[in-house]
Amino acid sequence: MAVRTNDAAVRDIIESESTVSMEPFIASASVVVDWLETQDLADEVILTATALELIERWLAAHYYEAYDRQYSSKSVGGASGSFQGQTAMVFMSTKYGQNACSIDCTMRLAERSAQVSDGMKRTARVTWGGRNADSLRPDGVNNTGIR
Repeated sequence: MAVRTNDAAVRDIIESESTVSMEPFIASASVVVDWLETQDLADEVILTATALELIERWLAAHYYEAYDRQYSSKSVGGASGSFQGQTAMVFMSTKYGQNACSIDCTMRLAERSAQVSDGMKRTARVTWGGRNADSLRPDGVNNTGIR
């Protein structure tokens, strides 16, 4: 599919004076919006060309923000800082991603964000495959007769 937005449109909404090209972020957003457009399965098309362009624009800004995180607070003397958003929240981690989700009246973008976020939550498990010390007899043979 074709890219719907452009560098200037994305720059109009980001809060940065960066000279970094928006093209990689637009390309990433375009892939997601292409997928979103295929999910619009209603009898009547819900997502108009205008809505798709706006979603792509806001998602491109979201991807830029993920690349160049903005400070939520910073200190100069002690050189500390903290950044906005939580990456595990996927599209909800930035105000730009939240705006893209709010424009999507199918709610599929927010659903996808939640699915990916849930997939990021992993629990580590360890299984011991060895023998317990108390299973050995004093002569070094375990209860199965194997040394």
